[in-house]
Amino acid sequence: MKIESIELRHIKMELVSPFVTSMGTEYDEEHIIVRVEGDGVTGWGESVAEGTPFYSYETVQTAWHILKDFLIPAILGKDLKDVAESNALNAKVRGHMMAKAGLEAALWDALPNRRTYPFQKMLGGTRKKSMSVSASAYNRRYPELIHKVEGYLAEGYKRIKIKISPGLDIQFVEALTKEFPGLLLQVDANSAYTLDDIGLFRKMDDYGLSLIEQPLGYEDIFDHSKLQRELKTPICLDESIHSLDDTRAAIELESCRIINIKPGELGASPNRN
Repeated sequence: MKIESIELRHIKMELVSPFVTSMGTEYDEEHIIVRVEGDGVTGWGESVAEGTPFYSYETVQTAWHILKDFLIPAILGKDLKDVAESNALNAKVRGHMMAKAGLEAALWDALPNRRTYPFQKMLGGTRKKSMSVSASAYNRRYPELIHKVEGYLAEGYKRIKIKISPGLDIQFVEALTKEFPGLLLQVDANSAYTLDDIGLFRKMDDYGLSLIEQPLGYEDIFDHSKLQRELKTPICLDESIHSLDDTRAAIELESCRIINIKPGELGASPNRN
């Protein structure tokens, strides 16, 4: 496929409801949409870098710069046989995974054989059935949180995730597990705690949580290994995992039992087929 044009669009949309995490409250989503055209085919992708550097060092502004000045010029006008070829051309750009992922997603969508060959098989997928869907509930008031979770369960969602932060944690877990016995509940801390909070997580062990996501530092793998040894509940790593090497380290150190893979954050690998 010959890459004839690539367009970037900066978008900002108000959220239906505020998104509350241990890092603060967000009221809108700000990202970059990538449009790739070639051989009569159009592909769309999204760079999920945000307007602020609070979740990641990447922002809309840095992603725009990396895409415009480095990633796009490397492939524009090239005749690419697959996504791996594009990734190899941009392998010398270090980091900036969200910028890379936005372009890669558009290429996966644009490649001609995407139209006739199932996307699942292009990525090597073998599952015949989808996994259970989950919904995220964010609210700091019990009645509203219970009502929101009740609504999600009525819609058919099987798993519920809530955000926690110091002082706003175990009481919500207790309330939800009491109100909805057998609920598949998981919590996400977004790196809000330290090993000094190990007593809190031991208490959470008693509630049968599906997982505890990223309780400690956003770059940490080692301290999570210490915490996981003390818990029955699986730890899930998210922000700490930036590459396959990070994944190997987490597995070797037994820092977690689950890894949250977000294609929009992990960028491209020149060896991916």
